[in-house]
Amino acid sequence: MKELAKILRSDLKEVLLAVTLGVLAVLSSIGLFATSAYLIAKAALRPPAYTLTLAIVGVRFFGLSRAVFRYLERYFSHKTTFNFLAQIRIFFYEKIEPKAPAILQKVRTTDLLARMVADIESLQNFFLRVVYPYLVMFIVFLLIASFLKSFSFWFSLLLFMGFITGSVLIPVIFGKKSLELGKKLRTQRAALSNCLGELIAGYIDLKTTNSLTDKVLKVEKLSQKLLVFRQKAALLNALSESGFLLLSHVTGFLALILAVYLSSEGKLAGVLMALVVLTVQTSFEALFPAASARQYWEENKESAQRVFSLINEPPPVIEGVGKSTLPLSHSLEFKEVSLIYPGNSKPSLERVSFSLAQGQKIAVVGPSGSGKSSIIKLLLRFYDYEGEILLGGEDLKGFAPEAVRTLFGVVSQESFIFNTTLEENLRVAKPGASREELLEVLQKVNLTHLALSLEVGERGERLSGGERQRLLLARLLLKDAPIWLLDEPTTGLDALTEKEVLENLWDVALGKTVLYITHRLVGLEKMDEILVMEQGKIVEKGNYAEIFKRRI
Repeated sequence: MKELAKILRSDLKEVLLAVTLGVLAVLSSIGLFATSAYLIAKAALRPPAYTLTLAIVGVRFFGLSRAVFRYLERYFSHKTTFNFLAQIRIFFYEKIEPKAPAILQKVRTTDLLARMVADIESLQNFFLRVVYPYLVMFIVFLLIASFLKSFSFWFSLLLFMGFITGSVLIPVIFGKKSLELGKKLRTQRAALSNCLGELIAGYIDLKTTNSLTDKVLKVEKLSQKLLVFRQKAALLNALSESGFLLLSHVTGFLALILAVYLSSEGKLAGVLMALVVLTVQTSFEALFPAASARQYWEENKESAQRVFSLINEPPPVIEGVGKSTLPLSHSLEFKEVSLIYPGNSKPSLERVSFSLAQGQKIAVVGPSGSGKSSIIKLLLRFYDYEGEILLGGEDLKGFAPEAVRTLFGVVSQESFIFNTTLEENLRVAKPGASREELLEVLQKVNLTHLALSLEVGERGERLSGGERQRLLLARLLLKDAPIWLLDEPTTGLDALTEKEVLENLWDVALGKTVLYITHRLVGLEKMDEILVMEQGKIVEKGNYAEIFKRRI
């Protein structure tokens, strides 16, 4: 919660303005009731009309100011809240982005999305429902208590007892149950979010295996349980608010008894009795928003822990550190490189050594889990490693990761196609590309039959398998990086389409340095060298003819 307070302090002027307007709005409301009560009591004595002028003006003033200050208070308190939310979202993304994709090994995608959306959204209540109400309540109490003390110390004491009961005792009574319900709500919401994510992502598989109905029933069951918890939380909140309302009436009644006693003793003018009683009772308007403050506090505390537990995770590689000027030579060399992913005990790469000269093409072949893709992740500086990787003869760790990535064009089995137009998907690689450049790369990859305005659908579902791979290849060409990292670029294609895509690929790869990851010895005739990997180690090296001869 310290981190939230720190972010909130960056908008201190807006916070103070919102609190000031909140205090003025409550004071205007109290003033309206108090002056109205005084005016009625005074008028009942039938004094000369001019003696009522000040009270009449006061009623008009407080009536207008109450509306104005309440509007301004709502405007600035919500503006502050939205600014606060925007800062948290930006802060969260800036901290999480350097940790991707490593962070996805620790949390599920749906869980990460829930933290980014639902948990951060719930943090809007930190200021609006927790900090703000208590600040307004405290200031109003001090001002009204000082005002009531001018009539009698006992009125101030009565107000103090009422505020202590409302701000401490009632929240304690309802707090434990509220905390339990809050935890159940968050757990149930996360479970529903995960289940919905699985339903959407696996819709086709669920339908083809006749499991869709079971999954939908599970979602409905989770939704129903969530609804029950929300109803219980709403009931508890209603009871809490009723407790505050009862407290205000009881305190007002006690203030009336005290006023009658003091008036009978000649210590309080009878015409002021209604003013004092209504001042005490309407002061609880400042306390009502605090009715649910404890519930929101616990919810915010839990959400903040979920959000900041990810933010405070140490990044696998420190971004922004190192040289941004890259060497002219784009040769690569691995020297005794080892990698153990966080949370794993078994190395994914173990003492791997090889070199890739500028303009050379090397294929890395091996079964799934042999460590092939880990080589690309290290080159892109997604993870730290033991050993040494040289870029142009210089240590890769000496360069800023974001600068290193400008050298690489990547096509992998996980490359993402966005649900937008073909043109926008191409501009991912080069945002400032001209229309002529886009048409040129489409011609190179044989996609001229597709219009740039074509909506490609979710993950490119409106394209064939071959068209999707050619689109990724077009992005690769558009970036025009000197080093190509190709990780299973023909996954899921039939043999004929795979052959066409590979032929297309090698035709446009002239002059490029290429590291090609695959699990089969197919289409590797043009490779300068082939590395065979098993269990994180290079077990065989040679050109295509040598490797093929050994396998016969």
